[in-house]
Amino acid sequence: KNKLLAMAKLWNVFMLFFLSLFFQLNEAFNEVQGKPAFAGPGMIEKPSIGGDKFDERSERPQYPMKWKSLVGTDANYAAEVIKKENTNVKTVQILKAGSPVTMDYRTDRVRIFVDENKQVLNAPRIG
Repeated sequence: KNKLLAMAKLWNVFMLFFLSLFFQLNEAFNEVQGKPAFAGPGMIEKPSIGGDKFDERSERPQYPMKWKSLVGTDANYAAEVIKKENTNVKTVQILKAGSPVTMDYRTDRVRIFVDENKQVLNAPRIG
């Protein structure tokens, strides 16, 4: 037990030394390149497009991902609304509730689960 405990302490000392050396070398390397010593999560720069900072909210077109308002409506009407509101959707599948489906996620597909009267049961969404 004592030998194992001594080896564990030695390992901890080695790891602390290694991490300390790593951060010192990283700081020196970044200093040479003119970067901040540690670029934490708040300091990471977003990629630039045409020299301007990329702003996800303004550069990307916003499309609906989920349609809560279509619950209870006719499935064919819901499919038309989805295709009209999100031009990225290429496939709208109308399925009976409980139908087996694949688990892959596709941004160009929406599944609409319906009851026996073809009424939308839950909010259709991208996937």
